[in-house]
Amino acid sequence: MSVGGCHPPRYVYEPMEQDEELSVYQDKQVVYPVVPQSPMPSPTPEPEEEEEIEPMEEIPQEIIDVSSDEEQDVDQGDGQPPSLSQDGSSGSVPPPSMGWTERILQDPECNVNAHHCFVALLTDHYADWNASVHYTCFRFTHPLENTYWKTIVTISARNEEVKASEVEIAHRHMGRRATMKDSIEAAAYHAWVTLRGNRFDAIRQGHDHHLPRADKDLEDGWGKLEPLGLDSTARGAVYFAYDMVKKSQNLEDTVRQQGRDLKRLQKESDDLRERLGEPRIYDLLRSPLRP
Repeated sequence: MSVGGCHPPRYVYEPMEQDEELSVYQDKQVVYPVVPQSPMPSPTPEPEEEEEIEPMEEIPQEIIDVSSDEEQDVDQGDGQPPSLSQDGSSGSVPPPSMGWTERILQDPECNVNAHHCFVALLTDHYADWNASVHYTCFRFTHPLENTYWKTIVTISARNEEVKASEVEIAHRHMGRRATMKDSIEAAAYHAWVTLRGNRFDAIRQGHDHHLPRADKDLEDGWGKLEPLGLDSTARGAVYFAYDMVKKSQNLEDTVRQQGRDLKRLQKESDDLRERLGEPRIYDLLRSPLRP
């Protein structure tokens, strides 16, 4: 039974002969000869030349007789770097210590202006002291920080009773200085201003009475005389000198505070390194003796 639609004719396939293949397209029969493919010749590998292997010469091994103490050193001498311990040191050798190194120099050359003014003041107004001046300079160096200087100037008066020099006063500048010369200049200036204030009554009539002096009763710690009876040029020079002194003091306060901040930060850094089990690097080290 069929229900409509198109039924294509059925094709009868004839059996294929041995050397032919039957191809059918609609009602036509097309015969294509089948050509058997000849097998591709496989490439013949070229014979490899055999390399002649020369017999190895026997190298006599050197036998080293070591004791038990030297055995560990010989084992580590195989061209490999020595093993490091947890703290970064090789073996039992401790790592080199790092920190601030202090060098002290006494009585260096003092070819600075403040020193000459200071010596002239001692000669003119402190002749009874028969004073001597000594400078002690401290140089601080560190592998990671800038080198800085501090200086103490000591004024000694001759004591005939004990046949020795007695220290009357000692001054040092506050803050750090980059060179020894700047450090001496700052210390000599502070000593000069202080000694001018101690005997200002005798200096009041001198030619330099308008220069600044130390005065602990004043708010700024130093005082000045008003340039009365002077012409306009001299008054301008005096006021300019006072302005320079005040700016110098403000700059010195800034340098002093900077030194305190650096010291505090270095201490905090060392405390943190110590909590992490690392060595401190900003402590003051003992200076080695000269060989």
